[in-house]
Amino acid sequence: MTLENLIRMKVNREIRAKIDTTYPNVALKKISHGELVLATEVMQHDGPGIPVEWFKAWFLEERLPEGLNPPNTTGLFSVDSKGGEVSRRIAALHAEAAEERRDA
Repeated sequence: MTLENLIRMKVNREIRAKIDTTYPNVALKKISHGELVLATEVMQHDGPGIPVEWFKAWFLEERLPEGLNPPNTTGLFSVDSKGGEVSRRIAALHAEAAEERRDA
């Protein structure tokens, strides 16, 4: 799973749930989008992605994956900065989906 995979999954889930790009507050948006960055930064394994089994453990079972030995450290400022990029990507995908719905 790559960061782009996680972004697309999040947008698809939000569209199905009829959630647009608005969040109750900026902090919640930053946490939500930063979680995707944090997961991929901490769990990257032999390349840019994370193993699906690790993804399931982290997000579905809410536990650290067995065998996880974070290859690097990541800080709050890095997650915040990269989370901003994630936010822009999510907004762009929502805009594309809205345009497609208008054209349909």
